[in-house]
Amino acid sequence: MMISRKPGLKYVHRGNPEAYDYDQRTLTHDGAWHTLDVSAIIPANAKLAHLRLGVSDTTTPHLFKVAKTGVRAGYAMVCLAVHVPYIVTETDALVDCTGQQVDYWTNGSDNLTLRIVVLGWFV
Repeated sequence: MMISRKPGLKYVHRGNPEAYDYDQRTLTHDGAWHTLDVSAIIPANAKLAHLRLGVSDTTTPHLFKVAKTGVRAGYAMVCLAVHVPYIVTETDALVDCTGQQVDYWTNGSDNLTLRIVVLGWFV
C-alpha cells in the first residue's frame, strides 16, 4: 500500500511484521553510538524509515536514541527514556535512512529490553 503525503513523497506500508526486527540480542548497549544496517528490510531508494521503538529496564535512568547516520547532536534524534523500572516506553519515529542505515545509542543494563520494528518507509 502506498499513501501520498505530499507530491514527490510516498509512504510504503510494510504490512504486519510478526516479530521485532531488532532487539537487545542484536543491538549493542554499551553507551556508544553504533550504525544499524537496515538494507535487508528497507530499499535503497527510501528517504525516511518509519520505526516503532521500545525500551524498558529494571533500572533508571536509561536512554535509547536513534538518529540519521552521522547526525547525532542536540534535537536531531529521537530519544526514549525509562523513568519507571519495568514499564515499556514506546514511540513511532521517522528517521532519515540514507544509505540504508540509522545510528542508535543506548546505555542499558543486563536486564534491558530494546525493540525496533520497521513499519514502513517513505520513497
